[in-house]
Amino acid sequence: MGKATLPAGWVLQAYRYEVDRPGRHPEIPSHQGARRFAWNWAKALVEDQLAAREVFRTLALRQGARAGEAEGFAEAAARIGYLVEMNEGRRKTHVAEVAAGERKGDYRPVSEPVPWSAEAMRYVWNRMKDEVAPWWAESSKECYSSAFETST
Repeated sequence: MGKATLPAGWVLQAYRYEVDRPGRHPEIPSHQGARRFAWNWAKALVEDQLAAREVFRTLALRQGARAGEAEGFAEAAARIGYLVEMNEGRRKTHVAEVAAGERKGDYRPVSEPVPWSAEAMRYVWNRMKDEVAPWWAESSKECYSSAFETST
């Protein structure tokens, strides 16, 4: 690599950092493992929801529903209760803020029937973490948040 040419008045600086080795900080592999677990859990949740929607869609089609009706049935039948709860809470808050004159406009749900957004994933995770990962408190909550940010 050749010498860098800089405009007049500019300064080139370089920094070198050493990342601590996991042997010196045993928490690092634990946090990485927790993040990976959460990422795999989120991926499995989305895959399960998509599979459930397909099963309900196929069932509706076999019962004689048209394609649009079958898709609507599948969307409603495969919803995660926590996401329905989250959206209902958001809707009530929106209605209250509109009534008080603090907000205008139409309400839009923050999540889809399949939890694609990092916010929806965190919402579901926070309600299911004791069940799916009883050890979750041993790692930073940011391990899990960062997993959901990269899974969407």
